[in-house]
Amino acid sequence: PMRILILDTLYCPEALPFGHLDATAHYLAQMDHDVRAWALNDGSPPKDVVRDLDVVYAMDRFDVCARIWAKVAVAQVAAITDPLPWNVRKNDGSPAYSLVISSIPWMVEAAREAGCRAEFVPLCFDSRALTCGMGVKERDLDCIFIGTQGFNHKKRTALLAELADVVTVLPPVFGHEYFKTLARAKVTANCHAEWARGETMQNMRTWEAMGMGSALVELANVEESRAAIKSLLVDDAHRAHVARQWQRRALQDDTYVQRIPQIVALIEEVLG
Repeated sequence: PMRILILDTLYCPEALPFGHLDATAHYLAQMDHDVRAWALNDGSPPKDVVRDLDVVYAMDRFDVCARIWAKVAVAQVAAITDPLPWNVRKNDGSPAYSLVISSIPWMVEAAREAGCRAEFVPLCFDSRALTCGMGVKERDLDCIFIGTQGFNHKKRTALLAELADVVTVLPPVFGHEYFKTLARAKVTANCHAEWARGETMQNMRTWEAMGMGSALVELANVEESRAAIKSLLVDDAHRAHVARQWQRRALQDDTYVQRIPQIVALIEEVLG
């Protein structure tokens, strides 16, 4: 078994359950690895947490995490960070991270061009979150969006403003309340950040909505998006069929049960 320290930054404490940090730690532990999870919001981990590590597994603040000694440093990235992991270097100029994992193709290529080993690994759904919908009796929300808007998401903000007649923008919620809301939604609108560079299925909301059985609409062209949303809302049978298909895919092929063994195999290759 490997001794692994996983580090990430949380939006808030409520974001921990079934989020990427929590899920990765849980499923690695299910494979009998000695796993410690640390939220970087609490500062750098203490000495007893970083002692005798095989793997540092960083998901944010890659310069800080690279200072923690371990046999192997792994970075998983799916958003713009400062610095990006392939730009973090050791004193001798070599890459600080032995392995970079990303669900965004251009990031994989950029890491390789910078001299890092980099592998494409899609995001996925934590099936434990299904328990959040156990008390939901009906899908009483039509089409919703939950997420951030503003300066860093100009395209998203503009699209949602144009689609205000068919998309209800809800205040951000996290953890159990977030997944319960998805379980109540007939349709979930999704729009990727600019750094996805046109790629789809590259954010967690995609997989979370699919896994919770909500029909998903990827916002792009305003009129096409409006038409897609309306067609799903007026035809209950069609919407249920689409939602079941996507949920079946998420649960069969794209959960942490499938994904974590893939990541472990990559780490073991790097460890030798």
